[in-house]
Amino acid sequence: MQERKGDILLLINHFLAEISKLNGSNQKCLSKDAERKLLSYSYPGNVRELRSIIEVGEAVAESIEIQPNDLHFRSNEISLSAIKEQKTLREYTCEIIKYYLEENDYSVAKVAESLDVGKSTIYKMIQDKKIIFNQV
Repeated sequence: MQERKGDILLLINHFLAEISKLNGSNQKCLSKDAERKLLSYSYPGNVRELRSIIEVGEAVAESIEIQPNDLHFRSNEISLSAIKEQKTLREYTCEIIKYYLEENDYSVAKVAESLDVGKSTIYKMIQDKKIIFNQV
């Protein structure tokens, strides 16, 4: 996908239109910095990964404009390896949810099924981006 940057922007706009129609909300847009961030990523998960990134970005954006910090890419780093650190249950839960989201290309349905919780639970955690995407 990296060589077809124009297609990436078309897909993003398509996904944002679909999401807003599905949610019955106003369509969000990308800031120029968010656009640059998306265009610089290689998308190893291809179109499905791009869609997942847009879905999560749209959910966590606090305004009509999606910012770079609203966009989260897969991490190759396993953050659960630091289990011996003293953390709160909330911090561990956040790390687990984030890990599963990254491993499942941000598919909320797959994460909910894997963790045996409702999709609404995962969406609620995503929307409270301080819970999921803080620097724990």
